Formats: sequence, structure tokens, C-alpha cells
Amino acid sequence: MNNLTWYFIEFNLIIAALYMGLLILKNFIDFKMQRTILFASPLVLLGLLLFKTTEVAHSFIVQLPVVNVGEEGATVAIESMSNTWGWLSLWNIYWLGVVIAGMLLIIRTAKVFLFFLNHNFEKVGNLKVYAVEDVPSFSFFRYIQITPNIDAEQRDIILEHEMLHNKKSHSLEIILFELFHVFTWFNPAVYFAKRYLVDLHEYEVDQQLYTKYNVNYMQFLLAYSLGTSSNTYLLTNQFYNVLTLKKRIKKIKTKTKNYKG
Repeated sequence: MNNLTWYFIEFNLIIAALYMGLLILKNFIDFKMQRTILFASPLVLLGLLLFKTTEVAHSFIVQLPVVNVGEEGATVAIESMSNTWGWLSLWNIYWLGVVIAGMLLIIRTAKVFLFFLNHNFEKVGNLKVYAVEDVPSFSFFRYIQITPNIDAEQRDIILEHEMLHNKKSHSLEIILFELFHVFTWFNPAVYFAKRYLVDLHEYEVDQQLYTKYNVNYMQFLLAYSLGTSSNTYLLTNQFYNVLTLKKRIKKIKTKTKNYKG
């Protein structure tokens, strides 16, 4: 393997190490800073990787044979051949994975947009609010789905929750991280970091709403912790998710104890 391949492996190993370090230190860092670390670390490392690749760019060049014509005839001398079949095969597998992961991302994104295009909505400011039967509450940028047939107070809390996701650009962060995951599809640490980012979004919004509603907000989450979960739209900020809700309630309790302590 050439230097570029080793740099790429090193890049992914450092990403995994940084994610593990974040998990170890997460109780000492606020949610906003954790989000910043999740985004800044890959960008900085990617910049270093691109800088290093300029030093080994010649590795991609396959030089043509040099033909020397003399009195005794032509002799062909191969100057260099930097690529090997093993290296080509490794990178071919990588790019095939990138194409597949990219296509899956496009399909999932299209599925979300088709959902909103095929249903009626209500304008709330610059937001479009939907109320489709048998579909859990979630949001995607300015599009918000709220489960119908709930009382006005619950609807207002969910709407405020999803509006905060939009205000903090959480959907944009998810899309950008999904794009990053497309190019690091083989790295399990990136997958878990992506899932943790979704949790951070919920923790951050919950913390803000808990400050406003106090115990009533926790009771509201508890009321839905036994509700129905759906993973139909994985690119969205989902309000109803049993496992996530339980973690969010536990996180609120932990933060509350820390503040009292």
C-alpha cells in the first residue's frame, strides 16, 4: 500500500479515537461543545489528509514508456509504474461502497421529500406543519409532522420542540454528517458518532424545554416513552422513539441532580 492509503487508514483511526475520547469526557462537556467537536474534528483531519495527499499525488500517475531510438533499433524502458493491482482492487472496493452508500442516502432523502409532497400542510410562520394519520412526529428542516388526535397542549409542546430543531439547524447537521458517512462507510465509529449526534440534538432541545416547563416536560416525555416508535424516516429529528426517549429522560434527571449538587 502507498502513502495515501496509509494516510486514509490513519485518518479513520484518529476519527475512531476522537469519538471514544468524546464518550469518555461527555459528562464534563456541554451538549453544544460536544456537537462542535463532532463536526470540527473530521473537518480538521480531512484538511490534513488533503494536505498530505498533495505530497503523494504523483502516486496516481502512470508514466508512459520511454522510447529510445538508436542505431541498433528501438529499446523500450518502462520508467515507473506506481499503481499495483492490489492497490487498485482495494480502492475500487472503497469507491463501490461510496457509490452504494451515496445512492442509499439519495433514496432516503427522496423518501422524506415525497412524504411531504404527497400530503397537505398548514403554514405556521415560515414552517409547514403536517398532521398525517398513523405517522409519528418528526421534523426535517422547515417541514414538521405532528401526530394528529392529541390535545392542544401536547401539540404545542411538540411543535415548539421541532421548531427548536429547525432553529438550531439540526437537520442540516444530520445531512452533512450523512455525507461524511458516505465517504467513511466502512468506519463503525462514524456510524455510532452519527447516532450520538442525533441523541445530542434531542438532549439539547430537551434541556431548553425542561428549563421552561420543568417537571411538566419530563412528565410529558414519560407519557410517550411507552408509545409507538418508527424508524421510517431516519434522516429526520424524531420525537417519538422509545429508546431515545428513555435516554433523554435519564439525561434530564442526571442534569437536574448535577445542578442541585
